[in-house]
Amino acid sequence: MNLSTFNKPITIIFILSFLSFFGSILQSLYVYDGHHWGLMASGAYELLDNKIPYKEIFIQYGILTTVLHSISLKIFSLNVISIFYVTCFIYSISIIFFYIVIKNNSNENFGLFSVICLLLIHPFVNHPWHNYITFLFLLVSLFFLQNVGNRAKIISGIFFALAVLSYEKFFLIFFIFLLTIFFIGIKNRSLKKFSLFTLGAIIPLIIFFSFIINKKIFSDWLNFISISDLYLNENYIILILNFIKKIFTYGIFNFAYEPYWLFFLSLIILNCIFVFNCLFNKDLLEKKEFVFYCAIISLACYSSAVHSLNSFRLATGSILGILVLIFYLQKITNSETRYALVTSILLVLCLGINLKKSENNKLYIHTNIDGHYKSNKIKFFENFRWKDDTWKNLIFLEDKIKKINNQCPSIQYAINFTNDSYYYLMLTKNFKTFQKMPWFNTKRSLDNETMKLINPFFRNNYVKALEKKNVVIITNDSFYFIKDYNEIKIPYSYEHKNNKILIPTNCLIKS
Repeated sequence: MNLSTFNKPITIIFILSFLSFFGSILQSLYVYDGHHWGLMASGAYELLDNKIPYKEIFIQYGILTTVLHSISLKIFSLNVISIFYVTCFIYSISIIFFYIVIKNNSNENFGLFSVICLLLIHPFVNHPWHNYITFLFLLVSLFFLQNVGNRAKIISGIFFALAVLSYEKFFLIFFIFLLTIFFIGIKNRSLKKFSLFTLGAIIPLIIFFSFIINKKIFSDWLNFISISDLYLNENYIILILNFIKKIFTYGIFNFAYEPYWLFFLSLIILNCIFVFNCLFNKDLLEKKEFVFYCAIISLACYSSAVHSLNSFRLATGSILGILVLIFYLQKITNSETRYALVTSILLVLCLGINLKKSENNKLYIHTNIDGHYKSNKIKFFENFRWKDDTWKNLIFLEDKIKKINNQCPSIQYAINFTNDSYYYLMLTKNFKTFQKMPWFNTKRSLDNETMKLINPFFRNNYVKALEKKNVVIITNDSFYFIKDYNEIKIPYSYEHKNNKILIPTNCLIKS
C-alpha cells in the first residue's frame, strides 16, 4: 500500500480523531433519546446522590461506566450532555490507540487504513454507551500486551479488567481470553505471561468484589447480571443462529447501501480461518501470537451484537479482526494487487455513507435543522437544540412537577410508567422513588420476571403508595388510571403520545 503522500500518518490520525469528537458533539445537540441517554444519565445522577449501586441504582451494563458518567456530571455540570462529552472524548482517544495497536503489528499505512475503515463504518458516537468505554480499555490493554516487560503484562491485565467492569457481560470474553493466553502458554511451555496478566486483572476485580461484599449487595449484583437473559427471551443457540442468518442476509442483500455488514461478515470468515490455521500450525501461532489474540477477541465481541445487530457495537470490538485481514493482505507479494484490494475495500465502505440518519450510524444531524433551539428552563437539558413541541412537553412537565412538590407536601414518591428515562430523571430531582429501573412501558411491568428480579417489592410499595395517595405517576397507558387520581395531559410531542400525569384528587394545584 503506497500512501507516501502522507509522510506523517499520526498527524492525520489526530485530525480524524478531532473531527470525530467535534462531529459527535455537534450531532448530539440535536438528538432526543430519553430512553437510552436517560438510562445512563439517571444512573450517574443517582450515584452522585449517594444511592447504592445495584441495590438502589439500575446499572444495566457496568459500574465503571456509571462511575465515569457520574464524574463527568460532577466535573462539567448536572446536564445530560456531560455524559456524552466524556463518551465522545473516550472514542476519540480510542481511535488513536486503535491506530497504534494496528501500526505496531503492521506499519503506519495499514494503521491509517484501519482507522479510515473504522470511521467509514462508525465515524461519530450515537449513544453515551458502555461499548465506547470498554473499547478504549480493551485497546490500552492490548497496547501494553504488545510491550516487552513484566510490568507491561500486569498493566495489560489491569486494563482488561477495567473493560470488564465497564461492561460486566464482558466477563465471558475475559475468561475466553484468559484461556487463550493459558493455551498459548502451555504450547510455549511458559505460563509467565498468563500469570502476570492474571495478576494485573485480579487487582481491579478484588477491589470491585470487596466493595459489593462490604456493601452487602453481592446478591443484588448477581440479579443484575441475570437481567439480560430475561431481556433476550431466547436461548443462546437460537440467538446465534439468528445472528448468523442476519449478518449473511444483510451482508449480501444490503451490500449497496450498508457494506459494513459484508465487511464484518468477511472478518468473521477470515478470523475463523486464521484461528483454525494457528491451532494446527505452531510456527504461525508463534510468529503471529498477538494477531491470534486479536482474532479471538474479535470473534468473541460479536456476542455483543447477537441480540441487536448494530454497526456501532461491532465497530467498538470486533473491528480488531482487521489485523487478520491485514495479515492476509501482507501475504500478497504483488504491491499493485495489494494496493487495488485496499482501495477497493475503502471505496466499498464509502457506499455506507448515508445522508440520512440511521440507528446504526447517525452520520448527519438532520436534513433541515430549522426550528431547533436552546432552552435554559431545565438544567438537565440546557445545551440541547430541540424542536418547539419537545421543549413544550418537557417544560410543561417540569412546571407541574415543581407545583406538585411545592403545593402538595403529602406526595413523597414518583413513578415513571413510560419508556422515557428523562421523565424519571426529572421526577427523582423532586421526589423519592422506589423503582430501580428508570422506565416502565407496559402494564405487564408490575408482574413480569424482570421486575421481580430487579425489585421484588416494587408492586407492594406501589399499591401502598396508591392507597396512601402519596405518589405521582407519569404514564401513557390507560391501564394505570386509578380511582381518586386526577389526570393531567402532557402536551403532545413527536417523541411522545398520550402521556399524562396522575395525581391524587386531594392534591389541588394552583396555576
